[in-house]
Amino acid sequence: MIGYLCAYLRYYYPYEFITAYLNNADNEDDTKNGNELATLYGIKIIPPKFGISKDEYVFDKEKKVIAKGLSSVKYMNAKVAIELFELAKREKPKSFMDLLLSAKETHMDSRKMDVLIKIDFFSEYGNSKELLRIADLFSFFKNGDAKTIAKDKLKPDLLEVVSQFGNDISKQGKPLKKYTITDMPGLLNCCEAKIKEMNIDDFDMRSKINNQLEMLGYIDLTTGKETDRRKLLITDVFPLRGRESNEIWAYAISTRSIGSGKVSRLTVRSFIYDSDPIKRFDIIYASDIYKDKKGYWNLAKYYHVS
Repeated sequence: MIGYLCAYLRYYYPYEFITAYLNNADNEDDTKNGNELATLYGIKIIPPKFGISKDEYVFDKEKKVIAKGLSSVKYMNAKVAIELFELAKREKPKSFMDLLLSAKETHMDSRKMDVLIKIDFFSEYGNSKELLRIADLFSFFKNGDAKTIAKDKLKPDLLEVVSQFGNDISKQGKPLKKYTITDMPGLLNCCEAKIKEMNIDDFDMRSKINNQLEMLGYIDLTTGKETDRRKLLITDVFPLRGRESNEIWAYAISTRSIGSGKVSRLTVRSFIYDSDPIKRFDIIYASDIYKDKKGYWNLAKYYHVS
């Protein structure tokens, strides 16, 4: 009866079934099976994202995704995860500065915010480097609570912005050494716009990998870009030895496409591997892949991506 019910639910309610399955996974094999089942149904498993994620796995039928939860993220907890989800559903902030102002009502702190920015939790508002710069400015203005700011603390470009949203003239009409801020939300959003105009480059792939390993404990880089489909993250490497000679004739490598997220296993002949060795967590560009007569995929040409 349980088997029948599970088959029924899996067929008619795949989002609910797979989400429940992943939330009750006992080991890595369970998680792998849940991910493979999602792939069969055309459902994407995505990293934690603002507006979708809670503390555990949660589905969004409209976006055709199941988002990972925040409970496993470094320094995070269920309370903050649910508060952020409710914040997004109540009235999704239009800018990142607006989000930072709204997050003051939650149990979020600067350390948790820093972690979430680095794992691209808020990617819809900008890349990680941009958002970290915005968060620094938010902190500079005392999390939006600053009433005044001394002119000697402001760099020329920031002085120009503050002057639009503050008053530096006394009642007697004399210039003061500080600005009294008259419109903090306007000031913060103007600062965000200025940072976006700078077109700051995001962290490189290596930095993103290190951030995810440190804060998530796993790597889940997927750009969705066609140009990145052949960029492969190496998740495992092990030698293949001859039965009689015991000599290494090839290497089996487990990969994950940075563009599509597709997981594959490829074979690299030893003479190709020895000319440019591959190790775990390397990123390579697979320029030549072919299928042999036995149905195995082989990697014939590649180069390392920085």
